[in-house]
Amino acid sequence: MSGKINIYLRAMEKRDIPKVINWLSAEDYYKHNLTAYPCNNRRLLRNQLLKEIATSRMIETRTRLFVAEANNEILTGFITLQNFSWQNRNAALQIYIPAEFRTTDLGVVIAAQAYSYVFKDLGLNKVYTYVAGGNAEQLARYKNAKHEPEAVLYDYLRSGEQAEDLHIFGTFKRDVLKKPQSE
Repeated sequence: MSGKINIYLRAMEKRDIPKVINWLSAEDYYKHNLTAYPCNNRRLLRNQLLKEIATSRMIETRTRLFVAEANNEILTGFITLQNFSWQNRNAALQIYIPAEFRTTDLGVVIAAQAYSYVFKDLGLNKVYTYVAGGNAEQLARYKNAKHEPEAVLYDYLRSGEQAEDLHIFGTFKRDVLKKPQSE
């Protein structure tokens, strides 16, 4: 691929399931995201994804699945929006960028598109992101951006015999979609 790379988000489809199952079954996914997908059973995972894809087309669901695609052929990320609250205009957002794309600027582009979709297209006012206390890389990113957690649930998660904290970050529409300064 030479030239400019175009990244866009689209609703996850049945054809994306094999690739997404590989991502969701990898330990790397669970190191960077907190979801309730059955990681140790590929059949259950496939059925869960198929169910979520099918129901989101028929009714307004509380979960939406998206993939980021580069140049209409390469899947570069997986995005979940969960626990929609239309009354409060918020949801939980998880973005997964596979390890092979994390060293590029694709993550920034995908995150910008996800936030644009959430805040502009859906009209939500706030999204929550959950970060495990053991995920030092992601916590450092929030700290560098001077973004403090709204809540920390101490010893909330279990990692084998060890307990980990759960950090809950809230991102507001006004912080992401800044109005242009008038000259």
